[in-house]
Amino acid sequence: MAAAHDPFTGVEPDSTTLRLAFAALLLATLLAGLLCTFPELSFDIWWHLRTGRLIVDEGRIPTTDPFSYTAQGRPWVTHEWLAEVLFHGVHRLGGMSTLVLLKAAAGAIALLLSAAAGLAGGGRARLPAAALGVLLAGPLLQPRAFVRPHMLTALQLGAVLLCLRRASVDGRRGWIVALVPIFMLWANLHCGFVIGLGVVGLYWLGEAFEPGTAGHQAGWRRLRSRLPWLGAILAASLVNPHTVRAALYPFELVARREVREAIVELRSIFHPAYSGALFLKVLAATAIIAAALLWHERRRLRWSLVLPTVALALLAVRTLRGLSELAVVVPALIAAHGAWLGKTRAMARSVAAAVVALALVGSVAAIRWGVPMGADPPRRIGLGSDDANRPEAATRFLAEVAPPGRVFNILAFGGWFIHELWPQREVFIDGRLDVYPSGFLAAYTGIMATGEGWDEAVAGHRITFAVVDYVDHPERDVGLRAILRGDGDWVVVCFSDNALVYARRVPANAELIERFGCPFDPSLRTPAALAAWLADATPAEVARAAGAVERMLPFAPRAAMPRAILVEMLQRLAELALVDGRSADAVLRLEQVLAVEPASHLAHMRLGILRASAGDLAAARRHLETARSLRPDDPAVHANLRQLDSFEQRQQPVPPSDPGP
Repeated sequence: MAAAHDPFTGVEPDSTTLRLAFAALLLATLLAGLLCTFPELSFDIWWHLRTGRLIVDEGRIPTTDPFSYTAQGRPWVTHEWLAEVLFHGVHRLGGMSTLVLLKAAAGAIALLLSAAAGLAGGGRARLPAAALGVLLAGPLLQPRAFVRPHMLTALQLGAVLLCLRRASVDGRRGWIVALVPIFMLWANLHCGFVIGLGVVGLYWLGEAFEPGTAGHQAGWRRLRSRLPWLGAILAASLVNPHTVRAALYPFELVARREVREAIVELRSIFHPAYSGALFLKVLAATAIIAAALLWHERRRLRWSLVLPTVALALLAVRTLRGLSELAVVVPALIAAHGAWLGKTRAMARSVAAAVVALALVGSVAAIRWGVPMGADPPRRIGLGSDDANRPEAATRFLAEVAPPGRVFNILAFGGWFIHELWPQREVFIDGRLDVYPSGFLAAYTGIMATGEGWDEAVAGHRITFAVVDYVDHPERDVGLRAILRGDGDWVVVCFSDNALVYARRVPANAELIERFGCPFDPSLRTPAALAAWLADATPAEVARAAGAVERMLPFAPRAAMPRAILVEMLQRLAELALVDGRSADAVLRLEQVLAVEPASHLAHMRLGILRASAGDLAAARRHLETARSLRPDDPAVHANLRQLDSFEQRQQPVPPSDPGP
């Protein structure tokens, strides 16, 4: 006998449908966690970790800036202090990979809690809808799934939604009481609790438009009964080191135009940089599916979920930062209005099966190709942290050999320098944009874009070192980067794959520049630029540059670009030695090349030729055979091997002929 079905709850699923729906929900949750599992890209995590360590070591929460020399002592709202202590502890236990797993788990659990909120009230028939909601929410959460405290905001928001929905369905006051400690904790983890307060207010406002359920006060009387609890939650949120200032912090932050312009995540999701990103396509699909479900349930809308979702959707459209909070409410909204997807067992199974298939295909695609991010490269699944914002060679150089002096650093490197070099060295700027005085960020932007104000910054702050990043696009090779390259008062003393260290010509840096100063500025790291410099440089200049690069290479042992430049310089010195008839010097230079880059087929080939000329045929063949194995398609290698074969045959003694009987 077919089971009767309620128009809102759907048909009660049988065991097969239930198992399939649970599998769909599990796989969708695992996919969401997988999408959030990528090497950490955010450069803010490093100053978060250092702050957590500072709090643990000193037993106090800093309220003024200790890390920079440009904002020293200015007020600092450490609204994330508890998250920073947590991150520091986790990092000490298992490093960055453990933190990546933690934030991925936080994101997946947040979506699962939201799905459970949508299923509150005996919604087993809505399990396929909940699975679909989690499947859609995963790619929406992914763009901002960094190891940063806002991922704990996502987790807290999921817990709040569950408490609100259970309180609505069960009528138990304990679920509302639970909101008080949740917000007290949240207010010390991240200022996103302000969004949580808005969600609670909109949720309870939406309840006033919903029909009452058994045992509940209806409409506006129910809203009035919630107001004291809203006050209690607000009071609990003020139990933090900064009280009201923590609640005002996000508004004060975005009120400053220069801060808004400096934070990339504050731009609209429709910015050209996101064109082609996966989350935009999924957001469009989510809007269509949600609109269809809401239309079908238009007479029984859960306004308590609709109002917060609409508010967060408007925020997400305006700024990418709102997308993660929108992602968290999507499963609850779709699950609560997903009765139509389970109105028949066939449809419920079809939806669940589709979610299973999409979750499996999505997982394979993410692992194989990464997640499309628009103008940025696809995000690959993995652990650890991205190398781009970790100038390790520059850090070691400044820590081990550079004399004391103030360092100008780009914004992306500030957090890493705080983590690695503070308190020995303070930074010029880092990701805590709110601590810097009015006009400072605009001045920094001007320095990087045009160079305007650089001389004033150097003189005013007594800067003796500058650390900048490489740029791959010629149109970005302007401003400070171009100024440093053309200013004789600044000399490159260290470089790796992602950063250059310039030293200012001051007496304190004289010895350092003598040892490490490089006449060739590698900021234009193109083969053409290096070839042009080598063609015009004197042998003494090439030798000096090669010596400087060789001395700084231990600070960047894994960097490919310094080795490549050194190889080109040594090969040029070998060529010059051959022109002058100094074969022994040429051999020495080529052997230095192989010590730096054993896979240089050109060095092996040239050594083979020189060894053959010297009569060492065994060594010549060894080098030429190695060159052929490294570059089997190089005709010059094959030609030299044929010449060696011919020469060896001519050197063979002629066997005596048989005189006969």
